[in-house]
Amino acid sequence: MFSLFFLKITVILYFLAAGVYLFSFVNKDEKLDLIGSFILQLGILCHLISIGDYVASTYDAGLDFNHFPFLTLIYFIVAVVYLMYRHKYKVKYVGFFYLLIPLLFLFMGISSKSGLADFHSLSPDSIHFYSVFSFLALSLLTVSFVSSIFYLTQNSRLKNKSFDFWFHRLPDLKTLDGMTYGSTLLGFIFLTLSILSGVVHYHGKGMKLFSGNGHEGIILLPWLAYVIYFQIRAYQGKLGKRLSIIAILSYLIQLVVVFAMFGFHRY
Repeated sequence: MFSLFFLKITVILYFLAAGVYLFSFVNKDEKLDLIGSFILQLGILCHLISIGDYVASTYDAGLDFNHFPFLTLIYFIVAVVYLMYRHKYKVKYVGFFYLLIPLLFLFMGISSKSGLADFHSLSPDSIHFYSVFSFLALSLLTVSFVSSIFYLTQNSRLKNKSFDFWFHRLPDLKTLDGMTYGSTLLGFIFLTLSILSGVVHYHGKGMKLFSGNGHEGIILLPWLAYVIYFQIRAYQGKLGKRLSIIAILSYLIQLVVVFAMFGFHRY
């Protein structure tokens, strides 16, 4: 049985970390930012313990992911990536905004009628590499999405010479460019792997990928959008306003497609 105790502690720590990050942003307080990062690391540790407890308790009988709260892993992955970027680029104050979308997933799970342990469970047949790669891609591209919005915001303030509240709290353009490109590249790799693993899974069941109603074809939309992104990136050599907009739109397409696919097919 998935450890409800550690999962509940994890959720509390995740929400608490986001709240402390928000206060650190408003007050531009480095100490609060450090405290938020420490709480976030504790949450990640509890999350790992809860996953380990689940694996240990179901290993002998064969892993059963029917009640595994997969969408909570989006927060976990985003948190880890953010902390890595925070250390690499010395990013401060903006942690709340990177955790905001994953927080929505957590909130959906907590408020669901099925309870915390059954948070948006996937059927046993759906648990394969497609699911894992899709959630990894979505998590990494969430970081890209937020960084792209910040890039547009900061770029606009520099052009208008508006050195206001937001300007003094957001990372510089070079940092945002590095965070966006790194997370987009990794997210695109996992997105590609999710599509390829889906094709393999289909053929393994003796089915054709784009047969029937053709809903499967929508998985190519975000992939093609990111192909365009990298083509422009290779030409421009930096993020820029146009590329930021493409990254934002591509993520929104990816977000819709992932949940649409799980609605159309329980892999």
